[in-house]
Amino acid sequence: MTPGPREERRGVGERATTEAAVLRRAGMIPLTSGDTLTWSVAEGRPGRRWRTVVVSADRGLRGTTLLELTSAGSFIRLERTTAAGSRTLHPDTDGSALHGNVVGGDGVRPIAVAWSPTRAIVIDGDPVSIWALIHRLRSAIGVGEGLEVPALVIDGGLRVAWSRLRVARLTDDRWLVAEASGIGAGAADEVVVDVRGLPGGGGTLEWPLEEPDGTLLPGPPD
Repeated sequence: MTPGPREERRGVGERATTEAAVLRRAGMIPLTSGDTLTWSVAEGRPGRRWRTVVVSADRGLRGTTLLELTSAGSFIRLERTTAAGSRTLHPDTDGSALHGNVVGGDGVRPIAVAWSPTRAIVIDGDPVSIWALIHRLRSAIGVGEGLEVPALVIDGGLRVAWSRLRVARLTDDRWLVAEASGIGAGAADEVVVDVRGLPGGGGTLEWPLEEPDGTLLPGPPD
């Protein structure tokens, strides 16, 4: 798979030493499932907006995600699309409930669940929500420490179920995330997330969304 635009792309250990004040980056990372995830993140006045696409080894589309967060890392909006349809979720005005729906081949299914900004969203098959959670918790968890977080898990069929996540910090940038309860209880994944909240690890590539002068990068060659 061709990673993306131009020779500016690099391995995580070869990032440029200067970063723009506003984060606008893109990248690609292999997943343990054998799939490949391509991501972009852009900061703005409200906070961060992540976009991801996951494809299989034969380039079949697994799913896409749009995740919007406040500058403090709290969840604002989710749009998740898989073969099962498209799910939207967003908190209400006082943050006490999530609302949304699933649009699929069998119709439209609404959802409303109790919510709090201290809870987390987990997307099965897409780690972007885990990266965002780790970035939000970074200052609260020291090396060798961990804590549990209530999490709403969205599976590949766009169904939701409550679980609890155990997030532990192994080193500055290495984290261990496991379901403490729920269907996947006991399974643990090691995740690399740097101080910017961006993913790392073996095979990870990263590049800027824009040139230093603010002009857009050209698309990939034909």
